[in-house]
Amino acid sequence: MTAYDEVPYTGRPYPDAHPERLATMAFLHGVQAAPVENCRVLEIACGDGANLLPMAAALPGSQFLGFDLAAQPVEAGRRLAARAGLANVTLRQLDLAEFPADAGAFDYIIAHGLYSWIPADARDKLLALVARHLAPRGVAFVSYNVYPGCYIRRMVWEMLRFHTEPLGGPAQKIAEAKALARLLAEGRTRDDAYAFLLRGELDRFASRDAGALYHDDLSPVNEPCWFHEFVTHVTGHGLQFLCEAELVATSFFGLGDATRKVLEGLEPLVREQYLDFAKCRRFRQTLLCRDDVEVDRSSGIARAESLRFGARARGLVGEPDAAHPAAPEEGVARRIVEAIDKAAPNALSLDEIGARLPQVERARLRELCFAAATAGAAQLHLHLPDIGRTVAGRPLASPLARAQAADGANVSTLRHASVNLDDELALRMLPLMDGSRDAASIAATLGEPADAVAARLSHLARLGLVA
Repeated sequence: MTAYDEVPYTGRPYPDAHPERLATMAFLHGVQAAPVENCRVLEIACGDGANLLPMAAALPGSQFLGFDLAAQPVEAGRRLAARAGLANVTLRQLDLAEFPADAGAFDYIIAHGLYSWIPADARDKLLALVARHLAPRGVAFVSYNVYPGCYIRRMVWEMLRFHTEPLGGPAQKIAEAKALARLLAEGRTRDDAYAFLLRGELDRFASRDAGALYHDDLSPVNEPCWFHEFVTHVTGHGLQFLCEAELVATSFFGLGDATRKVLEGLEPLVREQYLDFAKCRRFRQTLLCRDDVEVDRSSGIARAESLRFGARARGLVGEPDAAHPAAPEEGVARRIVEAIDKAAPNALSLDEIGARLPQVERARLRELCFAAATAGAAQLHLHLPDIGRTVAGRPLASPLARAQAADGANVSTLRHASVNLDDELALRMLPLMDGSRDAASIAATLGEPADAVAARLSHLARLGLVA
């Protein structure tokens, strides 16, 4: 039994690790990755499949394979996949070193939350596996902790480990870690620089669930690195840095003019390291490709003509939510972001945005839309089919969301996000949204007023739960 069998880790979809995000960012850098509608995806350390199963539900023409060392989460994921009728996803219980050499090539490989939490020899095996099984123009996603930001975080980790090391089982360790965090966060009477740093780091613990605290913060192995060290490591395996999963992550947003001017003059990979210095970055979500792939490291703004602009999901892994971008035509920039937000969960092309702002010259419109993406106020998309923004006829939710709603309040949307439906009526409605009933039939089945059901359907569509 592994630690993840003993203390479950609550999985969820990670939008930044979705193949569509990987394909979009690759396209921005001149790399034509496989179309997400027909691709092979591998997730290493997939847990209960909370990240992989929603991909399989949304992309029925693609094939998905995930493996994890912990048997119980894998079995839970298998049961959910079977109930949802997902025939294009396979979950296996495997050690990293046991992955079959004849598994073939994958267009997208995902390793989220693994690199920093395994020993050095296992990190080598991880990158060797990626290099061996990544398709010629494939894209891999690897997330990891980095310095300098993790120096502050590491200070707290080591305090918690010192306090909990002599204790018994996981439950006691988790309880005592939270108790110490509260004591340290509230124990300072002077609002000095140390109190400011400590409080900012310890406040995170108030909202962390037991699994995340135990496996991330109390893990016996948690090794951040410098970005340049990570690049050296992947280079040794025939891989190269492509970009970050989020455009905002390595933009100059939030930096002063003098800093921007210096950074603009640096070689791209050196610039990435200095950006970590300037932003005190603590976590990266890096995309990799083979070292023989030609990467275009220019801004990518010209390729925005082929992309769509969608609302950026808030509060997800990566950079903190950014404010709307500042621009000379501040009112126009605001109207662009408002149009994008209003279209959610769908995205708009430049033509569609331009139709809403006909007075804005095309080149300037593209510049402002791209600025919104680099500032974190919008998200770029290459492959993003429209989903049910308005409800008509017989509403259809994904089979996965219907199965999840029968288990509890956390369900996965068709935009690869997790939502907590604390509305009892909405949860009762979702399993009935199988395309065989209209709104009136759902209302009659549940014995609820038709207007209440209609209101919930509109809300579920806005969340991206209606196909």
